[in-house]
Order: sequence, then C-alpha cells, then structure tokens
Amino acid sequence: MVESVVVLAIAIMLVAWPAVALHEYRERMAFNQTIETVTSEIEYAKRYAILKRQTVKITNLPLEHKLLIVYPGRGFKHIRFDKSVNVRLGRENSFLIHGAGTTAPRTLAFEQNGRRKLVTMQLEWGKMSFG
Repeated sequence: MVESVVVLAIAIMLVAWPAVALHEYRERMAFNQTIETVTSEIEYAKRYAILKRQTVKITNLPLEHKLLIVYPGRGFKHIRFDKSVNVRLGRENSFLIHGAGTTAPRTLAFEQNGRRKLVTMQLEWGKMSFG
C-alpha cells in the first residue's frame, strides 16, 4: 500500500511539473514580448517624427494596458500589451519625440510578478538606443 502511494505521488509530480513550467514560460514570453513591442513602437515613432518633421506623442495608459501613440496628420495607434506586465515610461506616463527625432533621456520600467527590467532610452550620436 505504501509503495502504491509513493508511486502515485511521484506520478502526480511528473505530470504536474510541466504544467507549472509551462505557465512560467508563458509569463516570461509575455514579459519579453511586451519589452520588444514597446521599444520597437517607440523606435518606429522616432522614425516617423524624423521623416515627417512632426512631434509624436506617446502616452502610457496603465489601466488599459496599452500605449497611445499620436501621429500628427495620421491619427493615433493603440499598442496593447499583456495585462500581467506593468509598464512605466519614466516619471511621467507620456513624452514627446520631436521632429528631429529627439527626446529627453528616460528609463522605461517593465514589471511582472517580481520580475523587473529597466530599459534606458537615450540619444547617442543622433540615434535612439535602448540599453
């Protein structure tokens, strides 16, 4: 009887472990995807501002889990990201990218269930870099 209980307990652990690992993997993927999406959309907004020589406004809407990017003459774009990830765009939740592609340096913060990544956004030799 004891042997059966031990074998059953081992079998349950072997079945349950991949489910837990899969959940953690999905969270990590959502976290990394959010970072990639936000930084690439900011890079795109910078290029648009330079090409059109217009100021683009980027606003974080944390309760809706999305960014609002306003392109003058083109309208706006909503960028949704995973609800489990909190995004902060520096001290304020919005900033401008001017027609020359310039903006004040800032640190973007991404947080999810104890996981945290800071991404520094700054201009280096005329190009915006994320580090």
